[in-house]
Amino acid sequence: MKPHMSISSLQMLQKCGVQFEFRYVRGIKSPPGVALVIGKGVHAAAEGNLRNKLEWGELLPVDAVRDTARDATAKLWSKDEPVRTEEDPDQGEAIDAAVGLSTMHHLHLAPKIEPVALERGFRLEMPGAPFDIVGYVDVEEEGRIRDLKTTTKAPQENAARISDQLTLYHLNATVRGEPAKTVALDHLVKTKAPKVVTQESTRSAVDHTRLMARFEAAARAIASGSFVPAAADSWACSPRFCGYWDRCAWGSRKQVSVGLIDPSRLTSRVERRPG
Repeated sequence: MKPHMSISSLQMLQKCGVQFEFRYVRGIKSPPGVALVIGKGVHAAAEGNLRNKLEWGELLPVDAVRDTARDATAKLWSKDEPVRTEEDPDQGEAIDAAVGLSTMHHLHLAPKIEPVALERGFRLEMPGAPFDIVGYVDVEEEGRIRDLKTTTKAPQENAARISDQLTLYHLNATVRGEPAKTVALDHLVKTKAPKVVTQESTRSAVDHTRLMARFEAAARAIASGSFVPAAADSWACSPRFCGYWDRCAWGSRKQVSVGLIDPSRLTSRVERRPG
């Protein structure tokens, strides 16, 4: 089958080309971060809860939602123990966080959602491109597409407006002949006072074209075989947010090799600022 990309792989390439090379070119997988394990546990509970509503017309009992979040998070942790730094919660705390966020979703968000499809996968076939695009839509309602995020801080005010993921979901619905009127980003925010933040937005053909331009740029970068590392001061270039930190020369700050740009061969001269 033709190779594919997803929004997550596109975002990884944009964030750090070397991380993308490790994962998708060299095929080296890294353990997940703790936040990802918590997020997947919450998604499992939310999906099970909404699936019961889709198929039977009502939500699960809150205890069943909590049990799903607990079991899913524990299973994910045991299957592939995440990379953990001093700032991250341990397994018990991660399970508690997933249970708490799932409970909040059940009480304050799930009652408002009327799903017509859950976790529906798709492949956008792109003639002439070196890859197709694959994705999975969290929740589809009549005329609305929703995506769920877990976070430890309040989202940007324009998070839903600039979400490439929502743009891709909307594009797929349009190609399928079922264009959504709106897109929504649901945030479960785990701060001192946990809260639900829902942002709605719309998409246009211009947004679709801009997203395809990003994928085209990604195709050119991959074809060149030149993968640019993240900036040294990037939040992504840290042991907490990159599972390749220890083996990456850029991340662990080891000696790297150069071609023509040998620091010992450089010269410097005065340059006047234009204007």
